[in-house]
Amino acid sequence: MRDGVSHRCHTGIEKVVRPAGLEPATPGLEGRCSIQLSYGRVRVLVYALRCTRRYRKDMEMTLNTLLPGPRFICGLLLIGTATIGTAQQPAQTPMKPLVDADHKRLLPEQAPTGVTFPVLGDQSKPGMYVVRNDFQPGRTSRPHYHDQDRYVTVIKGTWWTGEGDVYQPDKMVPIKAGGFMFHPAGYHHYDGAKDEEVVVQIMGMGPVKTTQTEVDEKGQPVGRRGGAGQR
Repeated sequence: MRDGVSHRCHTGIEKVVRPAGLEPATPGLEGRCSIQLSYGRVRVLVYALRCTRRYRKDMEMTLNTLLPGPRFICGLLLIGTATIGTAQQPAQTPMKPLVDADHKRLLPEQAPTGVTFPVLGDQSKPGMYVVRNDFQPGRTSRPHYHDQDRYVTVIKGTWWTGEGDVYQPDKMVPIKAGGFMFHPAGYHHYDGAKDEEVVVQIMGMGPVKTTQTEVDEKGQPVGRRGGAGQR
């Protein structure tokens, strides 16, 4: 056996030898990793998953500690736990339309609040669709256009609308709840909310493609900015 190296054979029995000058070795995860703490250094011993009497592979990595030993080890464990937790988060499933052949009605109290959701159909597929778009206060889209006609009804709040490729929020025109606007295919526009939440209902035929067109006052393209509620 090598000094400071933990050996595990096929019987599942592990032996750890402590070299002189080092703290007692701490068994790692199920015998696969052993961490030894020394003054100013951390020794991490990683072992191959397959281990027999004739075959065993020991890999040793020596790292200089940036913080006192125990704190450094705790930091590694916390980072590892956070990474695993993030990796295991399931992907969000797209919301299904609330109205279809089997569910023909949508009552006001059944509509989700604070989110954009499909009412009927799918705007990425052929056929008619209806979607309700939610704009939180202060959130607007940036100049863009769609390749299909769109019909927009204001459900809640005052919806602010602008046209052209230069984003000019001070020139946006308000449309109150109950109002309506037609966006013909290829119409360059931007819209959203100012000091209150806004909900609009959009109807059209899919599939629909959206193209960003924003430029600055000199006509130079502007990179996409954070306009939540992009339509």
